[in-house]
Amino acid sequence: MVRTIDKINLVLTETDGFRNSKGGNVILELTPSSNITPGSYGADTLEEMTNDMEIIGVDLQILYNKIFGTNGLINNSELYSGYLTDSFNTEEQTRFCTVSYKLMLSDPEKIKETLLKNGLKDKSEWVTYVNRIIYGLPEIPNNLPSILGSEGTNQPLVEGQPGLVDKYKELKVKSKVEINTFKNDIGVQKFTQYQPFNLDKERIFTYTQNIEGNNDPTKNDYFNKTYAGQNGGTLDKFNLKYNFK
Repeated sequence: MVRTIDKINLVLTETDGFRNSKGGNVILELTPSSNITPGSYGADTLEEMTNDMEIIGVDLQILYNKIFGTNGLINNSELYSGYLTDSFNTEEQTRFCTVSYKLMLSDPEKIKETLLKNGLKDKSEWVTYVNRIIYGLPEIPNNLPSILGSEGTNQPLVEGQPGLVDKYKELKVKSKVEINTFKNDIGVQKFTQYQPFNLDKERIFTYTQNIEGNNDPTKNDYFNKTYAGQNGGTLDKFNLKYNFK
């Protein structure tokens, strides 16, 4: 989606183009036509396209607010509360930990192996510690003979303690319920098969190809920011891409 938005933003600057076999930019300067789609708004195809993108932008903000807003899915839910210890139990901290829940449920031994590298797997106290974190501690039942009249009231000698596998299983079930409830919200259902306008509509532009070497510096810069590196770039260069694959 980010890639598509990048290309649309380039066209909205009335610019298009391609890279030739020598690596040079061939810049096309676009001119909108008056052939707008019936029922659309705008004096020409540029205004029509801009209006269409604004519709999508507003809808995306509405969906974002339903997820992250004050009364949204995340902030209006206790889904992430109560999973970790008191000293590390904010919603943000718990949400961060649950990033790995898929691996924790599908292959907890792989996580255990990763934690016990560099010889730690040969140290029994470390193995016990990691096992307790991942798998928890089983309950030790009270098998002492019952006093007459107290049958069924014996408390376990040691209460069981859930591990991360148990917590993430519970989280997975709760998450599924929350997500299904969210998807069935009337205000969200429009996004499950989102189509803000006819996807077959055409916005016709004409173009003028610049002579190589005479590119408008501003439009040349727009083009470079859209296509440079495809998925390369540095951490502080969002438009120049960084590891979108």
